[in-house]
Amino acid sequence: MIGPNPFDEILIVQLSEGQDFPVDLIATNTSTDKAFRDRIFTSKKIVDTSNFPPGLYQYVLKHEDKVLEEGYLKKI
Repeated sequence: MIGPNPFDEILIVQLSEGQDFPVDLIATNTSTDKAFRDRIFTSKKIVDTSNFPPGLYQYVLKHEDKVLEEGYLKKI
């Protein structure tokens, strides 16, 4: 799970306790194509998004080649 949606200063990534790590978070701004990438090694990660420009982001959470979750988030 990733949220809140919409988000402002932070995103919280919450993964299940049995999840294999690392998990890659890739978020791409749909209007600028600027991408953010982070590698997650714990079940909870707080991501500082204060420097992200406002807009719509497409995201994917992946472990190796397996997609765990994907969707859209709005930065306000």
